[in-house]
Amino acid sequence: MSKKMNVADVHDNKLWGYVIRYIIPLVLTGILHLLFNAADIVVVGRFASNGELAVGAVGSTTALISMLVNAFLGLSVGTSTCVARRFGAKDEDGVTKAVHTSVLISFISGIAVMIIGLFGSRLFLEAMDTPQTLIDQATLYMRIYFIGVPALLTYNFCAAAMRAVGNTNTPFVVLTAAGVINVILNLIFVIGFKLDVAGVAIATTVSHFFACFAIMFSFIKADDFMKIRMKEMKIDAKTLGEIVRIGIPAGLQSVCYSISNVIVQSAINGFGDIAVSGNTSASNIEGFIYTAMNTLYHACLTFTGQVVGAGQIKRTTKVLVRCVIIVTLIGVIGGGLVGLVFGKQLLEIYLPESPEAVSYGLVRLSVVCVTYFFCGITDTMAGSIRGMGTSISTMLTCLLGAAGFRILWIHTFFKLDPTLMNLYILYPISWILTGLAYVAIYIVDYKRLLKGKAPLP
Repeated sequence: MSKKMNVADVHDNKLWGYVIRYIIPLVLTGILHLLFNAADIVVVGRFASNGELAVGAVGSTTALISMLVNAFLGLSVGTSTCVARRFGAKDEDGVTKAVHTSVLISFISGIAVMIIGLFGSRLFLEAMDTPQTLIDQATLYMRIYFIGVPALLTYNFCAAAMRAVGNTNTPFVVLTAAGVINVILNLIFVIGFKLDVAGVAIATTVSHFFACFAIMFSFIKADDFMKIRMKEMKIDAKTLGEIVRIGIPAGLQSVCYSISNVIVQSAINGFGDIAVSGNTSASNIEGFIYTAMNTLYHACLTFTGQVVGAGQIKRTTKVLVRCVIIVTLIGVIGGGLVGLVFGKQLLEIYLPESPEAVSYGLVRLSVVCVTYFFCGITDTMAGSIRGMGTSISTMLTCLLGAAGFRILWIHTFFKLDPTLMNLYILYPISWILTGLAYVAIYIVDYKRLLKGKAPLP
């Protein structure tokens, strides 16, 4: 694993190319990850004994799994910021300490999440009013899935450290191999052994462990400051403090988002299992666009952290503008094609024999995908602000502008008009409100950093 170029050393005229070279492997990584997740849904939808219910069972767990995992996965944002800043400042010893600290806290966090998931899955699903036709399979899926969470978190922390120094290729290669294993095992367990939902859960868990071991191996075999040495495997207090300062608010923000999505999922559950299946398929499809857009969040976070670490504050705006332009193009083009042109055909891949579920899915795609570029811009702004060192203010803004607003909408406007269209419209409104607040935070942070002051907390 050779040392990557620092964006602080790249001339402004070459910054466009550097950003694009950075995000392409990241886009491919995310799309492959979603393709492999989609394989879970497609395989159970087509080959499980009751495909429609199996799709709903897997999909009904998504928001809940995200809420539990993201509580700790947010710490990896702290890893990205910490490593990027130290890399930008040419502090190789600091990067090494950050890598070793991150690996340990990711594994410890993974064990904690696994225990919560194993023992609390059914209680959480019941609290979400998961349809009785789905809850047994959904509980089984979650319990098997959470066995692999320690490996999942360790992989993500390691990948975050790699991205922070500009290496997006290794996570791409690792995830490609893990995904191929996942798909092959899906087919073996579901078609060959008739394990249905349990089969895709086992396949996913095995692939998580493979990805974890493979990326750890690349760190152990590295020949630079990213190398992991078992004798140096300890938590550095200063580094932990820096990671936690950024990571805990980021994790809490993800939890707030996830809680609001759990509440939205609970509202969708009220429309019945067919609506849940349609929503699940639509969510999986729109995830491809989100994943492509989200690479700009990581790019903005990494590059902003590097230039701030190098003391080049004025370049944060150059990084942000380029990332916002790219993410807008991805959101407008991708969202328009999915939401207005190819939505029905894509949904029929997941639900070949359920036109009613397809119609439910089309409602979501027509609202969410068409306005998805607002989400991309908002996330990219958040990446820039976190790269500057602000995390608590970002979390509070998200809590009020996104999660809080969504909960308020469901208990007010949605109750007045309880339709899926009125439910989904809360997404673009919350993105716009949150994005405007992020613009204000960015302006304040930029001015403070130019004056040599610390950014907002």
